Amino acid sequence: MAFPLCWTSPASPFKPLGGSPAISLTQDLSPDQSNVDILILECNDVYNILYTLYADVFVGPARNILVFTLLYEKAAIEQIWNIYYHFKIDESTSALLTAHSRKLADASVALSAWSQSPYSSLIKIVNQDTLEKIHNIWIKYANFPELSNQMLQDIKAKQSKLASAMLKSTGSGQNIRVSRSTTLVWPQSATEVSDEFKRFWCTGTTNKPSSNEDRLNPAWIYSGKNEEWSVYSTSFPEVFHLVEAFLPDKRDPRKKLPTCLDKARQQFKLACESFQVSLRTEKLTLRFYTGDPLCFSLALQSSSELIPQYIDPWDAKPIDLTHHFSLSPRQFEIIDATRFIDTHGLWNLIIAIQPLLASTSSILYTEAHTPSDQYAPITFYERICSDLPTFSLISGLVPRAFISEFQSQSNSHELNIFDEEEHEQRVAWVSADPCPPSVPLGVKFSVTDIADALFYIYRGMHFFDDSPEYFEPVPLSRLRVWSQLPYNRETVARIVRHVQSRGQIHLVGGVWEDVANRIIHLVQGNKLTYQDDRHLEDLKLQFQLCDFLPLPNSPTPVGIFAGWSEVPPVVYLVLKIPASANELKVLKDYGESIQPRLTCIIRKSANDNKPQMFSSLHAVWGTLVPSEDAYSIEPDRSGQGINGSSDMIVSFWISSALIAGNETTVSLAFRYTSLSHRLYHRSLGHDLDIFKAQVKDQRHVLVLRSRPMQAPFKQSLPLLPAPPPPSSNATCECTSYWRGDRWYIKDIIARLDVTDPEEKISLAGGAKVSMQLAGPCRLRLSIGEYTHAVSIPFPAKESDIRLRIARKSSYIEAVTTPYQPWYAGGYPPSPFPILLNPPRPWNVHHIPLDKLPLIELSDTEAMETYILPHMALQHSDRERKIMFDPDYVPRDHIHALKVGINILIHDYIGFKFRGPPFEVFALRPVGSGVQMVLLVGGMRSDSSGGTIVLDTAVIPVTNENKSMVLPLLDPIGESGVLIMSVDVQHGEMGAWKQYLAACIERVRTWTHKPECEYQAAGQAPISLQDGEDSICACGNGIGFEGKEWIPPEAPKWQQLLPYATRAGVSPIFSVPYLEIVGGEVFKDTGHLPMPDHPVMSPASSRAIPEHLASYQAKFAELSQLAEHAGPEKARTVAAAVAPHLPQMLALAKTGNLNSHQLAQAKLLLGSCLRSTQTACRTNLSNRHKARLILRKYAVVVSDWRLALCPQAMDESVPRTSSATRNETTLQSVEQSHLPNVESLTLHETNEAELS
Repeated sequence: MAFPLCWTSPASPFKPLGGSPAISLTQDLSPDQSNVDILILECNDVYNILYTLYADVFVGPARNILVFTLLYEKAAIEQIWNIYYHFKIDESTSALLTAHSRKLADASVALSAWSQSPYSSLIKIVNQDTLEKIHNIWIKYANFPELSNQMLQDIKAKQSKLASAMLKSTGSGQNIRVSRSTTLVWPQSATEVSDEFKRFWCTGTTNKPSSNEDRLNPAWIYSGKNEEWSVYSTSFPEVFHLVEAFLPDKRDPRKKLPTCLDKARQQFKLACESFQVSLRTEKLTLRFYTGDPLCFSLALQSSSELIPQYIDPWDAKPIDLTHHFSLSPRQFEIIDATRFIDTHGLWNLIIAIQPLLASTSSILYTEAHTPSDQYAPITFYERICSDLPTFSLISGLVPRAFISEFQSQSNSHELNIFDEEEHEQRVAWVSADPCPPSVPLGVKFSVTDIADALFYIYRGMHFFDDSPEYFEPVPLSRLRVWSQLPYNRETVARIVRHVQSRGQIHLVGGVWEDVANRIIHLVQGNKLTYQDDRHLEDLKLQFQLCDFLPLPNSPTPVGIFAGWSEVPPVVYLVLKIPASANELKVLKDYGESIQPRLTCIIRKSANDNKPQMFSSLHAVWGTLVPSEDAYSIEPDRSGQGINGSSDMIVSFWISSALIAGNETTVSLAFRYTSLSHRLYHRSLGHDLDIFKAQVKDQRHVLVLRSRPMQAPFKQSLPLLPAPPPPSSNATCECTSYWRGDRWYIKDIIARLDVTDPEEKISLAGGAKVSMQLAGPCRLRLSIGEYTHAVSIPFPAKESDIRLRIARKSSYIEAVTTPYQPWYAGGYPPSPFPILLNPPRPWNVHHIPLDKLPLIELSDTEAMETYILPHMALQHSDRERKIMFDPDYVPRDHIHALKVGINILIHDYIGFKFRGPPFEVFALRPVGSGVQMVLLVGGMRSDSSGGTIVLDTAVIPVTNENKSMVLPLLDPIGESGVLIMSVDVQHGEMGAWKQYLAACIERVRTWTHKPECEYQAAGQAPISLQDGEDSICACGNGIGFEGKEWIPPEAPKWQQLLPYATRAGVSPIFSVPYLEIVGGEVFKDTGHLPMPDHPVMSPASSRAIPEHLASYQAKFAELSQLAEHAGPEKARTVAAAVAPHLPQMLALAKTGNLNSHQLAQAKLLLGSCLRSTQTACRTNLSNRHKARLILRKYAVVVSDWRLALCPQAMDESVPRTSSATRNETTLQSVEQSHLPNVESLTLHETNEAELS
């Protein structure tokens, strides 16, 4: 297996509940898609499935089937909640659980019996092993009331001990991690949720304290691994969207539930009812499998008979999917692999999962721990081990938010919750091309280039394989993090195989054997990875098993092979270690939380100074049983493992020539990591050997022709068959380069060979050749009157494409520089692509608009406390730096759009400092007429998306309809409703049209008509030109039946609604793993938006007061000094700054400075500090000392930051009046129909940079 073998102690605690707020698993699919296959690799909470069915499903344990079958039986939902979410239950719930478990146990004695049960139409069991495991758990549930009093008391004692330890560790403080699902209101809700968490662990229930609920729940005890109480210590119903318990509900503003968990119950009930409705359609099928998810995924890729996979790394039984393959899908539109990157590594996931995606439009979801600071982008690149274009071409996937430069769902609140700790980052992985060709686009790589790319990935995978001296000063806490190595040498060979099998890479100048040989050559010369030479034979063997290298020569049948008629080139070596062996005590006593990686070491002699390590191991506790021509394994069924009487059987494939000598030894060892070396190098020696035996010692070592498995299975040499040849010709070629020790793709060259005779003549005769970007990966190439569509494998911006024209040779090359997200400006050419078959947004998630709670907006003062910080976290630190520059001209349409969305939300709510609320907005490019009218019917909570949504009616204003649409605004204005004209500058109206079209598609509940304008135009939006329609008419007037759209609750806009299409307009957020979000700049400037733009403010308010100006000269003098100062002088400069702080703090506290003046003050101080820091970086070669100095400067500005950034002193986004509220001064024809208008200009301003 491509994942290292890990010692299983300490055993992972049982996680009965999910740890992340639920999302809809179909949120990126079109409502037109009906039959959808979804694979969930670890379904540890039923609510993910239930919520998907509510908002609009594939493996899980016995507890989940218990819930689904209870729902099938129409049991009381309240009791189902108690069974699943309580570890203490009452007598009636216990009786229901016992009776139903008995019924399930009787139905699961065999696959044939299950197929005859009433549940088989809904629930399918993938294989016999899964059925046996869940049958055994149901038996334990059913027999739990008959447990002896002594065993019951032991379990209760362990439960009480764990609960007491957890509550003691929390103490009087808060467990803020359990409040993740409160999203934007987490500061207001964290205390209450934490108190509910403590109460839950005190009582074992979410109900009010009751003496009736005093029985332990067996569904929280038995998990298949543990036979005692061993529950994850933070288990809590945190998958529910608790934010809804703290937001005022417009439909019932006075109703306040007793606790936030009552809202969770309410959500569970609604989801269960949706599930029961789905049952009646008879279209829902749930298939269940238990076992290692990645082994299962690899088994799905091929038939189990060809190369059987073990069920688990410590199990002797192979995965048998014979029954499954005849009935079930083998590829999926959606795959959810939430927790696997942290434990198994991204590349292992890619190898196992990407081939299971049904099409290039399928999606893989992951969730992983990510630092909440400036190291988040670094961590991302450490995970992909390459640059993004390389990762895309090799893996076939990209992180969608990363390449889009934004995400429509927010987890930015976690950046504040966890500060510098890790937060959970959910990522959708997709094809880099939203509309790829039906046949994969072939790309030429030279053997050298592709081998260099793969070697660079190899080196990134083993980045932490460094020498012991490097880790000597590192604390143990960091060593634990760096020692969770997810890869071995098999991973590298499997990646090369993955690239070959995908068929996109076409080799130039050699074959795949040459690629493997060059990688080996590069590894032999690699000086950056510790002990590379000791893994060389393992790497060669993995390349041989993947059919890249020929098998080695067989040795002669002597020594350990004496008596063999023929020695195969590769054999299976089995090491048997009795559980009673003293050498295993080091494993029995192992107490670290990080499971150590194991390896086997081959030494040809006692003096071998280059022993070879093999890490693709399998292990099991059991007994080897000989048969006629092979061995089988009888597994230990006692569950005692190292505490029992069975053997530890460790085995692996190896070249027979390597072990042919009489002096050869094999040892089980800890694989070298910084942690294992720190713990054991003194007691176990440099190589960390645990148990050693001579290969010829048949008491402990067997050398076999085939791999033993549990009878009747066995496995011969697992040689992978050759993949089919590429299905398309290569029309593109990649060139690369090394920059220092980093490898990059330089250019992707797309070639068009002109074959038409007349077109050749036209080209040779000097016809004009032009190119236009028609899509992210599509070029429209014109030669005179001839037009061609040219595809490229990775997006590029039009400005990064140049043409090379060979008129005599009749070909044209488009040389593209791969798009890099940090260029800013959005995904080219449209930041919000809309796919047409069926229509759906590519990078904006779907939302069930009518099911989202309407938020009551009357208490604007309370809303300021959570809406303003939420909106501020739209922006990255980079964006916040430039938001307060009065001379800044926005070139980034994504950033400009964020500012515009700020305006809509702030002024729809009507914060006190902004004035009365607006319900109608007119988007008007400068120098043009109104292009869009937005009617806002309400604000809703997108609870699973962690954000808010404006329920909006979008009306395009065109040259054809403006004479009808604009006069209909008169009754609205005459009724006293304020209409805001939003001046859209710098050409971002096109981005608005693209975004609004995506916002319409994300909430669509209707079907596009056959005559849809999108299909006729071949694109969505239809047009971005001023005065032209951008949105199709298929959804006009649909979905406006709610009270929020009808007077008296709504304005008098009924006559406009037939022209409108409903949309969900929400903030778009910067990507924390692309750039820093919520970092030092956010902390320096506070969470409120930008101050008044100087262009829009009276001149007197922009003047720096005399007493503040007096400091400017002083700061300038200090800055000049700092520019040329050495380290010692830099300290003097910092000391000189400090005395001026009290005066400036006192000045700030007088309240005489407006927000612009405060920004100027920050700019002055920031300039000085930056100059000082520059001097430190320039003059100090020791970066560690430089960091210490910079930390001292941070202390100097801390009080300054607090004084200049109080929430009450900052103001909102800029608003200027070109007219009073009661007087119209707009002159154009369109403006004359907008009474009571306030004009708002979308400028972007720049905050002072405080490093």
